[in-house]
Amino acid sequence: MRALLKSNKKHDIIIVGGGATGVSLGGALSDFVKGSKKSDMLTITIIEALPTILSGWDERLVEKVNEVLLKKEIRIRTSSAVIMVENDSGTSCSNIYLSDSESQIPSSLTVWTAGVKGYEITISPEVEKTKDGRIILNEFCQIGSYPNIFCIGDIAAVKDENGKLYPPLVQIAVREAKYLSKIIPKHVIITDHANLRSLPPNEKI
Repeated sequence: MRALLKSNKKHDIIIVGGGATGVSLGGALSDFVKGSKKSDMLTITIIEALPTILSGWDERLVEKVNEVLLKKEIRIRTSSAVIMVENDSGTSCSNIYLSDSESQIPSSLTVWTAGVKGYEITISPEVEKTKDGRIILNEFCQIGSYPNIFCIGDIAAVKDENGKLYPPLVQIAVREAKYLSKIIPKHVIITDHANLRSLPPNEKI
Protein backbone atom coordinates (compact mmCIF):
# COMPACT_ATOMS: atom_id res chain seq x y z
CA MET A 1 0.00 0.00 0.00
CA ARG A 2 2.78 2.42 0.90
CA ALA A 3 4.53 1.51 -2.37
CA LEU A 4 1.43 2.55 -4.31
CA LEU A 5 1.34 5.89 -2.51
CA LYS A 6 4.99 6.51 -3.38
CA SER A 7 4.33 5.88 -7.06
CA ASN A 8 3.54 8.71 -9.47
CA LYS A 9 1.08 6.57 -11.43
CA LYS A 10 -2.65 6.16 -10.95
CA HIS A 11 -3.64 2.94 -9.18
CA ASP A 12 -6.86 1.00 -8.67
CA ILE A 13 -7.52 -0.94 -5.48
CA ILE A 14 -10.17 -3.62 -5.94
CA ILE A 15 -11.95 -5.26 -3.00
CA VAL A 16 -13.81 -8.43 -4.04
CA GLY A 17 -16.74 -8.94 -1.69
CA GLY A 18 -19.15 -6.41 -0.22
CA GLY A 19 -19.75 -8.10 3.12
CA ALA A 20 -18.78 -6.78 6.54
CA THR A 21 -15.06 -7.39 5.98
CA GLY A 22 -14.95 -5.80 2.53
CA VAL A 23 -16.90 -2.74 3.60
CA SER A 24 -14.79 -2.22 6.74
CA LEU A 25 -11.57 -2.65 4.77
CA GLY A 26 -12.72 -0.22 2.10
CA GLY A 27 -13.48 2.44 4.69
CA ALA A 28 -10.16 1.92 6.48
CA LEU A 29 -8.15 2.09 3.23
CA SER A 30 -10.00 5.25 2.20
CA ASP A 31 -9.13 6.95 5.50
CA PHE A 32 -5.51 5.85 5.11
CA VAL A 33 -5.32 7.16 1.54
CA LYS A 34 -6.93 10.51 2.41
CA GLY A 35 -4.01 11.24 4.69
CA SER A 36 -1.65 11.13 1.71
CA LYS A 37 -0.81 13.97 -0.67
CA LYS A 38 -1.40 11.56 -3.56
CA SER A 39 -4.92 10.53 -2.59
CA ASP A 40 -6.20 11.63 -6.00
CA MET A 41 -3.95 9.01 -7.61
CA LEU A 42 -5.76 6.08 -5.98
CA THR A 43 -9.29 4.74 -6.47
CA ILE A 44 -11.02 2.10 -4.33
CA THR A 45 -13.75 -0.14 -5.74
CA ILE A 46 -15.85 -2.76 -3.93
CA ILE A 47 -17.25 -5.49 -6.19
CA GLU A 48 -20.20 -7.54 -4.91
CA ALA A 49 -21.89 -10.43 -6.74
CA LEU A 50 -25.26 -9.89 -5.03
CA PRO A 51 -27.63 -6.98 -5.73
CA THR A 52 -26.50 -5.10 -2.62
CA ILE A 53 -23.56 -4.86 -0.26
CA LEU A 54 -24.03 -6.27 3.24
CA SER A 55 -26.57 -8.80 2.02
CA GLY A 56 -28.86 -9.96 4.81
CA TRP A 57 -28.41 -6.80 6.87
CA ASP A 58 -31.14 -4.33 7.77
CA GLU A 59 -32.01 -2.26 4.68
CA ARG A 60 -31.79 1.04 6.55
CA LEU A 61 -28.29 0.21 7.72
CA VAL A 62 -27.24 -0.83 4.22
CA GLU A 63 -28.53 2.45 2.81
CA LYS A 64 -26.60 4.43 5.42
CA VAL A 65 -23.39 2.47 4.75
CA ASN A 66 -23.78 3.13 1.01
CA GLU A 67 -24.00 6.85 1.72
CA VAL A 68 -20.88 6.75 3.91
CA LEU A 69 -18.86 4.83 1.31
CA LEU A 70 -19.89 7.18 -1.49
CA LYS A 71 -18.86 10.18 0.63
CA LYS A 72 -15.49 8.50 1.00
CA GLU A 73 -15.40 8.30 -2.83
CA ILE A 74 -15.42 4.50 -2.78
CA ARG A 75 -16.93 2.99 -5.90
CA ILE A 76 -19.50 0.24 -5.42
CA ARG A 77 -20.30 -2.30 -8.13
CA THR A 78 -23.08 -4.79 -7.30
CA SER A 79 -24.69 -7.70 -9.21
CA SER A 80 -21.26 -8.37 -10.64
CA ALA A 81 -19.37 -11.59 -9.90
CA VAL A 82 -15.62 -11.94 -10.39
CA ILE A 83 -15.01 -14.92 -12.65
CA MET A 84 -11.23 -14.62 -13.07
CA VAL A 85 -8.22 -12.63 -11.89
CA GLU A 86 -5.31 -12.67 -14.32
CA ASN A 87 -1.83 -11.29 -13.77
CA ASP A 88 -0.77 -8.73 -16.35
CA SER A 89 2.47 -10.05 -17.79
CA GLY A 90 5.37 -7.71 -17.35
CA THR A 91 3.73 -5.68 -14.58
CA SER A 92 2.68 -6.16 -10.97
CA CYS A 93 -0.95 -5.40 -11.84
CA SER A 94 -3.88 -7.73 -12.50
CA ASN A 95 -6.88 -7.79 -14.80
CA ILE A 96 -10.23 -8.67 -13.23
CA TYR A 97 -12.94 -10.26 -15.39
CA LEU A 98 -16.58 -9.84 -14.37
CA SER A 99 -19.69 -11.87 -15.15
CA ASP A 100 -21.65 -8.85 -16.37
CA SER A 101 -19.02 -7.31 -18.63
CA GLU A 102 -16.89 -8.35 -21.60
CA SER A 103 -14.19 -5.88 -20.55
CA GLN A 104 -11.72 -6.28 -17.71
CA ILE A 105 -10.93 -4.00 -14.80
CA PRO A 106 -7.26 -3.19 -14.07
CA SER A 107 -6.13 -3.62 -10.50
CA SER A 108 -2.90 -2.62 -8.81
CA LEU A 109 -3.97 -4.27 -5.57
CA THR A 110 -6.69 -6.93 -5.27
CA VAL A 111 -8.06 -7.97 -1.87
CA TRP A 112 -10.37 -10.99 -1.71
CA THR A 113 -12.99 -10.69 1.04
CA ALA A 114 -15.80 -12.65 -0.63
CA GLY A 115 -16.00 -15.09 2.26
CA VAL A 116 -17.36 -18.64 2.23
CA LYS A 117 -20.61 -19.96 0.79
CA GLY A 118 -22.35 -22.82 2.53
CA TYR A 119 -22.65 -26.21 0.84
CA GLU A 120 -25.68 -26.44 -1.40
CA ILE A 121 -28.13 -28.98 0.02
CA THR A 122 -31.15 -30.17 -1.95
CA ILE A 123 -34.21 -30.62 0.27
CA SER A 124 -37.50 -31.99 -1.01
CA PRO A 125 -40.06 -30.55 -0.62
CA GLU A 126 -38.12 -27.33 -1.17
CA VAL A 127 -37.49 -24.95 1.72
CA GLU A 128 -37.29 -21.17 1.73
CA LYS A 129 -33.84 -19.75 0.99
CA THR A 130 -32.21 -16.34 0.68
CA LYS A 131 -30.86 -14.96 -2.60
CA ASP A 132 -27.38 -16.20 -1.69
CA GLY A 133 -28.66 -19.74 -1.00
CA ARG A 134 -28.84 -19.77 2.81
CA ILE A 135 -31.69 -21.74 4.37
CA ILE A 136 -34.13 -19.47 6.19
CA LEU A 137 -34.71 -20.68 9.76
CA ASN A 138 -36.77 -19.62 12.74
CA GLU A 139 -35.26 -18.09 15.89
CA PHE A 140 -34.48 -21.61 17.19
CA CYS A 141 -32.26 -22.50 14.17
CA GLN A 142 -34.95 -24.87 12.88
CA ILE A 143 -36.33 -25.28 9.36
CA GLY A 144 -40.01 -24.38 9.70
CA SER A 145 -41.41 -27.47 7.95
CA TYR A 146 -38.73 -29.75 9.44
CA PRO A 147 -38.59 -28.95 13.19
CA ASN A 148 -36.11 -31.77 13.83
CA ILE A 149 -33.56 -30.32 11.38
CA PHE A 150 -31.22 -27.60 12.66
CA CYS A 151 -28.78 -25.48 10.64
CA ILE A 152 -25.95 -23.16 11.68
CA GLY A 153 -23.05 -21.30 10.11
CA ASP A 154 -22.65 -20.35 6.45
CA ILE A 155 -25.69 -22.31 5.35
CA ALA A 156 -28.06 -20.72 7.88
CA ALA A 157 -30.16 -17.58 7.77
CA VAL A 158 -31.70 -17.24 11.22
CA LYS A 159 -34.62 -14.93 12.02
CA ASP A 160 -34.70 -12.84 15.15
CA GLU A 161 -37.75 -12.42 17.39
CA ASN A 162 -39.11 -9.78 14.98
CA GLY A 163 -38.79 -12.02 11.94
CA LYS A 164 -35.75 -10.24 10.46
CA LEU A 165 -32.70 -12.19 9.31
CA TYR A 166 -29.45 -11.90 11.19
CA PRO A 167 -26.48 -10.85 9.00
CA PRO A 168 -23.99 -13.59 7.99
CA LEU A 169 -21.33 -12.90 10.62
CA VAL A 170 -18.98 -15.22 12.49
CA GLN A 171 -20.29 -13.84 15.79
CA ILE A 172 -23.78 -15.05 14.87
CA ALA A 173 -22.44 -18.49 13.88
CA VAL A 174 -20.69 -18.83 17.26
CA ARG A 175 -23.91 -17.95 19.09
CA GLU A 176 -25.79 -20.54 17.01
CA ALA A 177 -23.24 -23.23 17.90
CA LYS A 178 -23.39 -22.45 21.61
CA TYR A 179 -27.19 -22.47 21.53
CA LEU A 180 -27.43 -25.81 19.72
CA SER A 181 -24.85 -27.40 22.00
CA LYS A 182 -27.43 -27.00 24.75
CA ILE A 183 -30.54 -27.81 22.69
CA ILE A 184 -29.44 -30.84 20.64
CA PRO A 185 -28.95 -33.18 23.67
CA LYS A 186 -32.61 -32.64 24.58
CA HIS A 187 -33.61 -34.04 21.17
CA VAL A 188 -31.40 -37.14 21.41
CA ILE A 189 -32.78 -40.27 23.06
CA ILE A 190 -30.30 -43.01 23.91
CA THR A 191 -31.96 -46.42 24.11
CA ASP A 192 -28.94 -48.73 24.20
CA HIS A 193 -26.46 -47.63 26.85
CA ALA A 194 -24.45 -50.84 26.44
CA ASN A 195 -23.16 -49.69 23.04
CA LEU A 196 -21.70 -46.47 24.42
CA ARG A 197 -18.02 -46.96 25.09
CA SER A 198 -14.72 -45.10 24.93
CA LEU A 199 -12.76 -45.13 21.71
CA PRO A 200 -9.01 -44.69 21.15
CA PRO A 201 -7.86 -41.37 19.64
CA ASN A 202 -8.50 -40.97 15.86
CA GLU A 203 -11.06 -43.82 15.86
CA LYS A 204 -14.48 -43.12 14.38
CA ILE A 205 -17.86 -44.90 14.32
